[in-house]
Amino acid sequence: MKWGDIAEVYRKVFADVTGREMEIVYVDRSIDDTAQWKYDRMYNRIFDNSKIRSAVRNFRPVPIREGLTRCLTEFLTGGHDFRRITGSNEGKMDRIAGTSTPLGEIHGVKDRAKYFLYRYTPALAEILRQGKRTLRRQKS
Repeated sequence: MKWGDIAEVYRKVFADVTGREMEIVYVDRSIDDTAQWKYDRMYNRIFDNSKIRSAVRNFRPVPIREGLTRCLTEFLTGGHDFRRITGSNEGKMDRIAGTSTPLGEIHGVKDRAKYFLYRYTPALAEILRQGKRTLRRQKS
């Protein structure tokens, strides 16, 4: 499957389970712009399951779309507390994607302040983050 096909499975399962539409925004980089993020998407390659087949008796794989749909559905209906949005990460993602998150989805004054910092003034957010890291080192 291509990454776009996988994203479409996520979008469809999310809509089917929650009744809400998910907007997928394609961007040229990740939040932290790591090498792994780049290389995961730069090269076409085939993953096979020959090693697991040799180690696990009666291994019965399912098609990717089916397995991914099953896993996502179980996660979304399993009562997991994944809905907590952190202001800093959401702000970074929204800045990169050019989108905005409704404030009602970000809980607490502190996280909302972080959201605004990382979304609209990333340089200031980075200065504050570095300062906090320096203070922690000085306390140790």
